[in-house]
Amino acid sequence: QIYECILSGSFLAAGFVVRQIRDKISAEETMEFCASLLHADVWKIIASTTKLAAIRIGFYEYLIAVVQSAPGVIQEYDMLKRTSKCLLLDGLQEKESGVFNHLWPALLAFCKSCPECWQFVSSPHTTLYPRLFAMLRRTTGMMSSAVTYPSLLPLLMLLPLDVGDPGGIMAFADEFLCALWRGIESDAMIAMAVPAVVEAYLECWKYFALTLPNKALTDPAPLQRHLLEHHFLPACLWFLLGSNLRGPFSHFAETFATAVSRMSGHAIGALIVNSFWAPLFQALLQALATGPAPPPPVPEATPDNPQ
Repeated sequence: QIYECILSGSFLAAGFVVRQIRDKISAEETMEFCASLLHADVWKIIASTTKLAAIRIGFYEYLIAVVQSAPGVIQEYDMLKRTSKCLLLDGLQEKESGVFNHLWPALLAFCKSCPECWQFVSSPHTTLYPRLFAMLRRTTGMMSSAVTYPSLLPLLMLLPLDVGDPGGIMAFADEFLCALWRGIESDAMIAMAVPAVVEAYLECWKYFALTLPNKALTDPAPLQRHLLEHHFLPACLWFLLGSNLRGPFSHFAETFATAVSRMSGHAIGALIVNSFWAPLFQALLQALATGPAPPPPVPEATPDNPQ
């Protein structure tokens, strides 16, 4: 425990020093100081102490200070490779709720400062993405959800999704939204965290259904129809017929109104939206006549088996 406190405190102190000196010395001197605590021996220590949460907290805070004060240090090839593994692969397997407040700011700051970091993640479909989906499925506590859910949309906007592969984007959106929805349905999800996960679900759904297709896809209709019928409709029915969480449904109603307005601006979009109403009305009429039927499940997600 003493060793853990010394290492954690050293990284926190180093981060504080970096922030204090960056405006008082030259950029070259700042980079030299930052690099002195990121040599190979330090990375070996971090790799050997992955079970010690306090050390990870201190190291993440130091990385934030370096990215903000001397990003050139991180952008060097070997450093970029090590940091990518530390944050994008090891970080997304984090399970200590108290670490998330430090992990997510470090991860997002790093990805923004070093957009080439993704090239150091080989086969993201079998390494990065399964870790992300597994994290979403197990994020149910207040401490982890308070910072994780607001970080999801910024992360989505940084991910190198292959816009030339609409089928791949649809498959990724399915997995991502399914994993996020598992948090809403989970018995372990505490009530105070529900607004955060609902807001994150809506933001990410809008990104997949409205922002990404219109920005990158020549024919957004298949993706938009799929997201409406297989994600938004089951979510609406779950809130209306199968859940005690009535309050967050107002967020869904507002989001759907926005989607209708934007998607109905052209003929194909209007047809997609119209196809949404029939099953919704049918389910509501059945609920009024005979009592609610079980709401349809969201699409099945894959097991938690990141490589």
